[in-house]
Amino acid sequence: MAATKRLRKENEELRNDISELQKKPDKITEEMSKINDKTDQIEGGHVAKDREKSIQFVSDQYDDLVSFKNNTNTDLKYIKSQVEIISTKCEKIAKAVDQLEDYSYQYNLKIVGIPQEQATETAEQTENLCLNLFKAIGADDVILQDIDIAHRIPARRSTDRPNAINCKFVRRLARKK
Repeated sequence: MAATKRLRKENEELRNDISELQKKPDKITEEMSKINDKTDQIEGGHVAKDREKSIQFVSDQYDDLVSFKNNTNTDLKYIKSQVEIISTKCEKIAKAVDQLEDYSYQYNLKIVGIPQEQATETAEQTENLCLNLFKAIGADDVILQDIDIAHRIPARRSTDRPNAINCKFVRRLARKK
């Protein structure tokens, strides 16, 4: 169960990282828009035609901006593809965690409505209570070695009902008896 919580936490951290990565391309796009505006201004006639030196300077600046724009677009495409890859892996991890959780629950049996004998029951007392219940319903084959642990599960909301019992078996076959 702790491993599942840890995996869920790591998965949530991955999702947060993905969210942050998805914001970065938007920022880059915004910066590119500003650069495009500057490029348009340079092309718009602010170039002094009477000075060849100024023209060469502006031309060099323009070439640098175009090169930067192309490199940034390439980087942006790469970042987006990496975010997609990470997102896909994150979804696979989430599915795997869910499958592990489902698999681990197949060993459990939830018993409701059994009154609590004492305010605090030990695991051994709860296990014996489960064994007595199993014998009462005709499952005489279940023995103490078939039960890994049995404990009370506190209710999410306070009610007059007794807390449910979670009986975890060592083997799935023992649960089916």
